[in-house]
Amino acid sequence: MFINRLTLFFARELISVSLDDKSADYIGKMRNTSAAGQNSPEVDASVIELVSTPLRILPAADLDTERLLKVVESWPLALRGSPKWVFASINTLKLTHTGAEARAMVLRDAAKPVDSPVFIRGQAQEKGEIVPRRFLEVLSVGKPKPYRIGSGRFELAQSIADRQNPLTARVMVNRVWLNHFGEGFIRTPDDLGTMAEKPTHPELLDYLSSYFMENGWSIKKLHKLIMLSRVYQESSYTIPAHERIDPENRLLWRANVRRLDFEATRDSLLTFSGKLDKAMGGHPVNITDEPYSMRRSVYGYVDRGNLPELMAHFDFSNPEAPNSKRSTTIVPQQALFLMNSPMVVDVARSVLARPEVLNSRDNLNRIFNIYRIVLGRAPKPAEINFALEFIGKESKLQPEVLAAAKEMTEKQSKKASERLKRIASQSNDKFASIRNDGQVIERKPLTAWETCIHALLLSNEVVYVN
Repeated sequence: MFINRLTLFFARELISVSLDDKSADYIGKMRNTSAAGQNSPEVDASVIELVSTPLRILPAADLDTERLLKVVESWPLALRGSPKWVFASINTLKLTHTGAEARAMVLRDAAKPVDSPVFIRGQAQEKGEIVPRRFLEVLSVGKPKPYRIGSGRFELAQSIADRQNPLTARVMVNRVWLNHFGEGFIRTPDDLGTMAEKPTHPELLDYLSSYFMENGWSIKKLHKLIMLSRVYQESSYTIPAHERIDPENRLLWRANVRRLDFEATRDSLLTFSGKLDKAMGGHPVNITDEPYSMRRSVYGYVDRGNLPELMAHFDFSNPEAPNSKRSTTIVPQQALFLMNSPMVVDVARSVLARPEVLNSRDNLNRIFNIYRIVLGRAPKPAEINFALEFIGKESKLQPEVLAAAKEMTEKQSKKASERLKRIASQSNDKFASIRNDGQVIERKPLTAWETCIHALLLSNEVVYVN
């Protein structure tokens, strides 16, 4: 008997229900025979397993993956969670396989949208009168008209982004200003109501909001206007007299010094190394574990239920809730990562191996090239003297460092290799699809020049925007 499996990928763990008409009739008879307590010599093991599944038997022409998943959604939760079934692997395959189509999560209107009741005091069980789909009456001039196009989602968006709605443009302008200056006119971007603090520059907020609407709600034009302003081009150097009057810099008499977030810090390090992969698009990658990916951090895989500890240390945005403004903390784990991470150590080696550094004509020229790569500027005279003195002392200590680190280096190299082998053997676990190909970073002491570069990577100037 021919049984058409749904997908060869799931053949061992997922019994297919895609059959031709003749096979479907046959399985129906076998079910009746089994229910009557009779045995049939014609029934093989795969058929018995198929009969025992709770899936409906459907002709092959009527069944596809999407319909299968829809049927599974109707099962009891306990049955869906059984280790016997691996339907979630279908989604994993679509998400991570290199040949899968690009997908995005979108909303789609129901075939027949319906009006909802008012839930009294927010209680789903306490239903009030049915209210037609429309904009909020308290924010409308007069009584709002019911929406007529589909679910009304598009009309709701038009009502929100309307010149008669004074709040939307101000909220957007405040958030754009926040991203340019570190703080918005109002420091609570999610709350511009009566309980929020008053804006520091109300007239400017009104002006920018009007400009934003008059220019077709163009965020690009708003960015350009702000970035061409004098306040955007202010220096971050402090003035003691102004510091005493406005210590929080709410009036923006200087530029705010801001720390880079986790993604920008990681991408900066890869840029220093010259290995940043600038390819656009593609599937998510693992950006926290070894072997390390060189892709931009925007393509990092984020598991909402299992956020890597490293991201949490660097104030990564909570993926389970809206977060319009990230918190900024300074904890020892951040410095320890930059000191001990194999990725950062490899960046130090890669900077030294870049052609403009490797081919420097002398030590002075090499120091200049290193500073231009890492800090984006030329070194000051005092920094040049300090670097030359540091490299001279470190070079004399190299034999002692190599001898002291020999045992530790061998131990760490062994552990790294074992870990890579262990990861390779775990090809069937749920994280296998987001693991990177590559070699572990070599564990060995840094040379004098590499140590100097590593010290620069630990400086505040690398992780702060001045």
